[in-house]
Parts: sequence; structure tokens; C-alpha cells
Amino acid sequence: MQEALDILTGDAGEGDSQTPEAPLKGLQVIMSMGFSKEQATTALQRTGGDEEAAITLLVEPDSQPQEQRPAPRAQRATQTLQSRERSRSRSPRLEARPAADRRVQSTKRLTAFSDSAKQAVIEALGGPGGKRKTQVSKSIKRGRVSQWQHHWQKDPSEEQLETASPGYAKLKGYQRVGVRYLLALAKLGCGGILADEMGLGKTAQALVFLDLLPTILSDKQGRARQRPSLVVVPATVLENWERECALWCPHFRVFRYHASNRDDRAALAEEFEDQWQQGESAVVLTTAAILRNKEDQQHFFRKFRFECVLCDEAHAMKNAQTNAFRNVTRHIQAKRRILLTGTPVHNNLGELANLLKLLLQREGGVSSPIIKELEQVVERQSLRTLQARAAPFMLRRLKRNVMSDLPPKTCQPLRCQMTASQESLYSEELKKAKQESKNVRRTKAAKNKFVKHLFARLRRLCNHPLLMQARLSEADFANLTKLMRTVREDFARASFEKCREFLKEMSDYELVQQVREYNLQGKLADFGIEPRKLSINRDDIMSSGKIQELCKILESQREASRKTLVFSQFTMFLDIIGSALEARDIRFVRVDGTTKISERQATVDSFQKEGSGVDVIISSLKAGGQGLNLTAADRVVLMDLSWNPQDNRQAEDRAHRLGQTRPVTVTYMTCKGTVEEKVVKCNISKMQLDYEFGGQRSALEEAEARLDEEGQGSGSSESEGEGEELEEPKGKSFEDEVCNEFAQELGL
Repeated sequence: MQEALDILTGDAGEGDSQTPEAPLKGLQVIMSMGFSKEQATTALQRTGGDEEAAITLLVEPDSQPQEQRPAPRAQRATQTLQSRERSRSRSPRLEARPAADRRVQSTKRLTAFSDSAKQAVIEALGGPGGKRKTQVSKSIKRGRVSQWQHHWQKDPSEEQLETASPGYAKLKGYQRVGVRYLLALAKLGCGGILADEMGLGKTAQALVFLDLLPTILSDKQGRARQRPSLVVVPATVLENWERECALWCPHFRVFRYHASNRDDRAALAEEFEDQWQQGESAVVLTTAAILRNKEDQQHFFRKFRFECVLCDEAHAMKNAQTNAFRNVTRHIQAKRRILLTGTPVHNNLGELANLLKLLLQREGGVSSPIIKELEQVVERQSLRTLQARAAPFMLRRLKRNVMSDLPPKTCQPLRCQMTASQESLYSEELKKAKQESKNVRRTKAAKNKFVKHLFARLRRLCNHPLLMQARLSEADFANLTKLMRTVREDFARASFEKCREFLKEMSDYELVQQVREYNLQGKLADFGIEPRKLSINRDDIMSSGKIQELCKILESQREASRKTLVFSQFTMFLDIIGSALEARDIRFVRVDGTTKISERQATVDSFQKEGSGVDVIISSLKAGGQGLNLTAADRVVLMDLSWNPQDNRQAEDRAHRLGQTRPVTVTYMTCKGTVEEKVVKCNISKMQLDYEFGGQRSALEEAEARLDEEGQGSGSSESEGEGEELEEPKGKSFEDEVCNEFAQELGL
């Protein structure tokens, strides 16, 4: 076992130092950057054990420890004058060089650490005797490690690892590569991003890694007791993670720290503390929502030190200003962090850099100079530098590389024709906006707000006319306000004007729901409101071009006994879709943010079960677009596109993943000649940035191009090659650019 683990991590023979714990930690960190033990020890001695100063001394040889630097101000002034005298004779060209040198030197520590990680990965994945190191080295490019070929099949270490972790024996070859990759980084004392495309089994790889991690640590540090590991997952997949633990690591003692009641969680915290005192190792499962709670932070998360924190759907932490990011960095003490996400690159370079910060941050939340250097790279919008530095810390493989037996996924843009009522309302909305724009303050913020609100209204109209407000006149609103004040206590307490403005912010669909909720249908005429204006019939439900196209697709799927996933960003649109399916007698289930956690898995199971009679799942993009396995479906329909293409990819790959046996067709619905075509343009631009870090070129882009060329939506299969690298994207907001372009077209 010892030999196998040494080969696995490429670090045989190290870890026997008898240095005290603090210096030992600094020694290991510096040696992991590629310096010898002698160099590291000398630097630590010269700097009094100051790890950061020692690194600076080694990376920048001309620097000196603080106590050796010339302190007198007069001496520094003399040196400055002498330097200026020498520089007078230099040409402008020569004088410009030091500034360039300083920019290069500013990332020396980041470069050294990245290079050491790269070398560790090459050693760990290079096969017995390092015979395939060149191949592995070539796979580290375009901002990620793409190695998927497993070179250890006949090596004795494979059998030993299978014995150490029964789950390892069940992994596919590329998944074994993933485990070895994570263990190599763990040996350095850091984590990594497991960014395999959705559906390639990141959960299994992560669990087997956690299973082998104690053996590695015991081998290196001789620990008698292993710290627990913490796994933070979305609430929607909590139960699924428990199932995966039982499947891949049945010997794990899984502790679920999750309960809706505060007292129940307090009892769980006491129970876990008792187990921890007894030295029992565990994997703790919790959710991001529980991690947000201040009492849980104080009484549980800050109380324990974890060996590893593993974050599923880690792209949720891409913004450093959000609680999701801060909670992991400030309230969890962990030796290392592992991030799982199939979509590591979303909107800009800064978001990827934030994920890297989670990996590089020291235990206790202290930022190192390496992180500051990373921030400098982002500030300069240096795409190529970030690609090179990030590459060793992100393992990203695509389905087309590792799963030749996975059926293809075909993307089909469907440009729907709006109904007559939609077209009329769309034209009226644009006309009204041009008129109202004259009264908008001429500040950039005011104009941007006006355009974005208009854009959002038009997008809702593209989905369905009932999501707009077009039925009631000013007099109708006055009468409806009077009526609502007779049945709603909150309305009765508020002023008439506030109540009327509140109602005017609702869509026609919402107003009808209000009438139904308070049983006001029979009173409308008494208050001067035509009942037809606040009722909805089947024709109203079908008055959307998208709804009509969806029903055609679902009828075809039902005839073929196939199942379908339907996604939308707007829950109110899901209400209307549900009404349309009921009118067509199409049985469906629904998953959105209101679905109880205890009911979600049962809902998914009913859909997945063959012969259940449930042919369709309708879901919000957020609630159902991540973490769920819905391979019973072979058709995915996105009723509207998110500004973020990765949200769309997450949703479509609920069906196109490991376990799928049929080709999958994804339909993107947009309305012809509307703002939705600009959202498609934004999606394509962002996917180009993702491509720079190992993602695929946008299948949507290819499908749109084919649609334009042929005049029909024949679709595009995701089978493109690597291609040439794209030009470096500009660091601007794609959404702002699209909205500004839209405003210019309208003359706003």
C-alpha cells in the first residue's frame, strides 16, 4: 500500500521530518513550490520562521529579510539620488524596461505554485515509470487538465487502490484519473476544481477521493485520528448524495446536518460533537441554506476543523461578494477545498478567479500574496496568464472524449411565430416605450434601468400575453381596488392609491388569480368590471406561439411513448404551461422552489419510473436545472433562455448524462424578430469565453448558423473539435452591451 500511494502522489520518501509543527507546515508549503528542503530550511531560518517572507526571499533572490534591510532614511535617500544620476544617461527605451519587469515579477509566487501543481499532476497521471508524462503534459492547456486516458491498468498499485477503496474498483478509467488527480493536489495541501461535463460522475469521483484521503494523510503525517470532511450541496440533491454515499462508499458513516427546525439542528450538533470526541470519522452532509444561518455557523461550522470541504454545484460561489462565497471562506475551517461544477466559466474571468481563491486560501481565511497576484491578473484582464496559472487546478473532460457510447445530443433552435395578440401587444409596448423615454432622466443609470425594464417586459410577452397587463383600463383598476378593499384586510389598512398602484404592477394572469383566490367572480359586474376581463379560458391559455409549439412537441412525444423535460425561468409561465397541459390531458409533475425537499426525490422517482404514466416534468431553471438525474427523458425544451448559457447547459444535461440510452434533442424556443434573439447572441458570446478554458464551442451558435443558412431548424450535434483559440474577449458586461444595442436600435 505504501508503494502504491507513493507512486500515486509522486512523493515517495518525504514526510519524515521531525521539525516542530508550525515550521514543518511552512517547510512543506515552500517545498511544494519546487524548492529543495535545504533552500526552504535556510530561508525559514533567515526570516525567523516567517513563511511568506521566506517565499519572497526565495522567489525574489535580491530581496532580504526585514532585519537585514538598510533602515536609515538618509541611506535610502542617497541610494535614490545615485540611482537617478545613473538613469539620466539611459535612453527612454531602456528606462521603460524596469516597469515591464515588475509586471512579470508580480506573479512569481503564483507562477511557482502553479508550476509545482502542474508537475505534481504530471507525476501522478504519467503512468508507471512516468512513461506517459509527455502525453499528460500536453493535456494541460487552455486553462485546464484534460487528461482522461488511464495508464495504470496493469500496475500493481491499481489492485492495491481497489483494495483500499471498494468504490475505486467500480470507477471507469477516466474517473480513476480524476481520483488520482485530486489526491495529487491533496498531497500539496491544496484542492482542485473537478469540472467534468455534466453527467460524467463527478460525485462518484469525489466520494472515492474522500475515501482514499485518510490513507494518504495517515501515510504522510501519521495522524491517529482523521478530521471529518464536510460536503455542501444544494438542498435539491441532499437525498441523492446520501444514496451515492451508500453506493460508492457504503462503509462511510454519513452524518446529515440538516433539519428545518432550529432545535433539531442543535441536537444534531451535540450528537456530532459526542461522536467527534470519541474519535469517529465522518462525512458531514449539509446544504448552503443551513450554512447561511448564523446560529449554525457559531454552534457547528466554526466549532470543528474539517480535513476537506467539498462543494457541489460550486459555480454558485463564483461571486466573491455573495454570502455563498463568504460562508465557505469565513465560517468553515478546512485543510483543503474541492469544488465540483460542470460549468466553471460563466460571465467573466473574475468569476473563475474567485473559484481559484477558494482553493488557494489558507486555513483560517488568511489571504496569501498568491491570491493578491491572482487578483492582479484579473485586473489586467490577462486571459492567457490566467489560462496558464489556472490549468493545473482544474480537471475538465468532455462527454465526447470519454463516453463514446453516450448517445448524441442535438440542439434545435425553434423560432416561434408570435400570435396576433402577442404581435399587437409587442408593437404597442415599443411605441409606448419610445414615448415614455422622453421623460426619462438623462443619466446613464436612469436610461439603463428604463431599457432593462423594457427588455424584461418584452421577454415576458414573448412567453405569453397573459404575463403582461393589457386588459384593464384606469377606471377598471379604480373599481377593482374598491372591490379588493372589501375582502383583503391589508388593502383595507392601506391607502386607496397604494392599493391601486400595487394592483397595476400585476400581470393579467396575476389579477385573475386574485379574483379566483377571493371568489370575486360574481361581484365584478356590481363594481363596474366586465367579468370577461378577469377570467381565463382555454383559448386564452393557447394564445402564445410558444405554448402552441410546445403542445405539438409533447403530443409527438406522447405518441412515441417518450418523456420530456420543460424548463422556464418564470414560475408564473410554468403555471400557464401546466394549465395548457391539463387542457390537453397530458400528465405531468412539477419541480420549483416551492417544492418541499422531502418531496423532490419522490417527484423525480415518479418521472423516472417506467410505466408511471408521468410523461413530462415542468421545472424552473434554478430548481430543476442542477443536480437532478432525469435520464428517462430524451427531449428537453427550454421555453426561454437565461442570460447565462451555463444555466441552460445545466438544464439540458439533466437528460444527457451517464445512464442515458437514447439520443437527446434539446429545443431552444425564441420568438422571431424579438429581443430574445439578442439573448441568444449574449449566450454565444459567453460560451466563447467558456471555450477558452476547455469548454465546447457553442452548439447553439452552430445551430443558429445552420438555421440562417438553410432557413430551417435542423439542429446541430455537439461533436465539434478543439479548433483554434479565440481572440481574448473584452472585460465588459455582455448584458449591458446587448441592452445598449437594443436601445440604439429603438432610438431611445
